[in-house]
Amino acid sequence: MSGFMSENPLVKFKFKGKKGDKIVFNTIDNNGNKATGKKKIK
Repeated sequence: MSGFMSENPLVKFKFKGKKGDKIVFNTIDNNGNKATGKKKIK
């Protein structure tokens, strides 16, 4: 299992998954701005 946590203190999210998994995540910062990102677990 591999874990990832955002390094940006304004964006709080984390996930766990297998190597090679592609994760889609939605984040909301303190100003209410929404962002969608994708990260592949190495």
